[in-house]
Amino acid sequence: MSIGVPFKFSYQNQKVYIQRLVSILTMLNGAKTEEMYPFKERLLITILAVLGSYIEWYDYFIAATAASLVWGDVFFSAYPSLATAFSISAFGVAYFTRPIGAYIWGHVGDKYGRKSSMIYTLLTVSIGMLGITVLPSSYSIGIIAPILLFTFRSIQGIGFGGEYGGAATWVLETNAKSKWRGTWTSSVMSAVGLGGGTGAGIFLYLEHTVSRAALLSFWWRIPFLIGTILLVVAGIIRYYALESNIFIKLQKAGKVLKNPANAVIKKQIGIILLLATAWLYIYWVNPATIQLFAVPYLTHLHIANAAIYVTYAVFISDFIIAFTTILGGFLSDLIGRKSTIIASALGVAILIYPYLYLIKTGIFINILLATILLNGLAFIGEGSFTAFFPEIYNTNVRYSGSGLSYQFSAFYMGFIYTFALPLILISSYVEIYMIIITLLFVALALIVRLRTFEETKNLDLSI
Repeated sequence: MSIGVPFKFSYQNQKVYIQRLVSILTMLNGAKTEEMYPFKERLLITILAVLGSYIEWYDYFIAATAASLVWGDVFFSAYPSLATAFSISAFGVAYFTRPIGAYIWGHVGDKYGRKSSMIYTLLTVSIGMLGITVLPSSYSIGIIAPILLFTFRSIQGIGFGGEYGGAATWVLETNAKSKWRGTWTSSVMSAVGLGGGTGAGIFLYLEHTVSRAALLSFWWRIPFLIGTILLVVAGIIRYYALESNIFIKLQKAGKVLKNPANAVIKKQIGIILLLATAWLYIYWVNPATIQLFAVPYLTHLHIANAAIYVTYAVFISDFIIAFTTILGGFLSDLIGRKSTIIASALGVAILIYPYLYLIKTGIFINILLATILLNGLAFIGEGSFTAFFPEIYNTNVRYSGSGLSYQFSAFYMGFIYTFALPLILISSYVEIYMIIITLLFVALALIVRLRTFEETKNLDLSI
């Protein structure tokens, strides 16, 4: 008795099976392949966008870590009582120049193409990073050192200002016809966690392998040198990527504006400034509370190993938030952008006091748990915002509008990082209450502001 084979694996059958598989994947993706780039090319563009953002966020977080652990001794040693405040101000000054970068690179991206602008943003950040890498300490050149530190951080801010609007727009438009475009686009901001985790990991390694004196004299510069090299390499790689298909259609239709950044500011400045306030609760969680506040606060409470504990917690949680960011994008595709953001803001508002209570115990497992929960909830909202911001704007001003909205949020936080947070840190008793009150205010105010915007997850993004 023989057992019959129900089908033969001939060449023709294989073609049929492959076509069926492609049809199933296309159906799950929610679009017809001829209406957008093939999956392989969309994946490549997404990876390149995430790679560049990853390196820039790596720079962002090593600067935050260096500001809290190193820069006070290296560049502000002449002012020991104010060194921490000054170093955090040096970190925060980039926030004032980020809207300038959003304007410049948004104009370039909306007029000449998403891809070209995305190359220049990386190269601009690399100039600032290289400057910081080779900058002598204040022991060598005196007050010139902190002045140049502020200058190079400002240059970094200009480059960084164009990254979010460009990367999010590039990926969003490439996946415009997908029912999961929020999930695809959220991957851009997953680079926040990946870049932050890598930066924290490198500093942890250095703290365990070199002396404090060696770290201050030279080794803290190594993460910045690595970042400089990676930025240049990523810029070269982006050169070979594909342009947004929606932007190409915009060009062919002759609908590219002469001055897109000026146009969106003139017509939608109210929306830009209002949207900018929406992101503040995430900024107040990370880096303000978790990275810039936690270490000085625990040190003030005389908790041993405060810097090591917090850095470890940031290192672990940053890799976790890479996944919660994408989870936020996924949820935004299921239940909507606004609902996901509101849930995130409410969760953060509820958790802020337990977070501060847990880290105050000085027990590492408590600090780690608190950091993961607070950071993770905040970045669920981040994942939804990544698609929500560029979806608000029309194609001919999408890069400029979304970038300006995001970077004006950074501009607002620049005032807090440069002025308010240092004052909170040097105060003797009110710091914990100011952290709580500020977060509650920005989180609850967000919920009220979002009611004025329509849901965008089902909007047609065609030109």
